[in-house]
Amino acid sequence: MNAPMPSLIPSRKGRMIVDLPNMKPSIELPKGCGTVLKHIIAFRAKGINTLQLQELGICATHNKISTLREQGADIRTTRKPAIDAHGNRHKCIAHYYYHGWRI
Repeated sequence: MNAPMPSLIPSRKGRMIVDLPNMKPSIELPKGCGTVLKHIIAFRAKGINTLQLQELGICATHNKISTLREQGADIRTTRKPAIDAHGNRHKCIAHYYYHGWRI
């Protein structure tokens, strides 16, 4: 889980700017959504799942993903098994993959 993080640029209070690895160089987002996007981008093709985001202290993942999609993020979701930090297997956990930003 130690993937390199995209750089962050300070912005207005409660918001952050996330550098995007595609045509659009950066976007300003609410801090919670920016943090989720930063982690999804950092995990690239491997993707990141809801349990991993929760371990990073991110709550209400689905709401933040929905907001990102409304803003223009192309985030794809698949559901597959995952194992949490305690070794428990979960059958149907959302895995998120960043595919770009609709301009």
